[in-house]
This record gives sequence, C-alpha cells and structure tokens, in this order.
Amino acid sequence: MRPTKLTPDFFELEITLQDPLALAQPWSSVRRYQRAPAGYLAQEYNCFEGNKHRVNEDGTVDLDLDY
Repeated sequence: MRPTKLTPDFFELEITLQDPLALAQPWSSVRRYQRAPAGYLAQEYNCFEGNKHRVNEDGTVDLDLDY
C-alpha cells in the first residue's frame, strides 16, 4: 500500500495484492480521495440483510419503514 498526498485536499492510495496461491498475477488498484467539505458529518452505515436505512444521493441516511 502506498499513499501519496497530491494536494492539500486530495490523496491517492495505491494497493497491490500478491498471493500466488489465490491469484494468477498481482492485483493492483489506485483510488483517489477528496477531503470532505467543512462541516460535513460522515454517518455510519451498516450493510446487512434487512437493513432499513437507505443512503440518499446527497449522503444522508433515511429510515425506510416500507422496505
């Protein structure tokens, strides 16, 4: 894993997995992340069967009782 700070508000994470027993060749992925805006509140979200919390497009969470 190699994190790289690109700018004060962006960083990049490069991950490479090597497991010759499970993978035919190394697997790599690069992801870029942006700092959340000031005042943004990250909410916890659990993914499990029967979860009645829906994440909206704006990142807020609603309780879906008609699920």
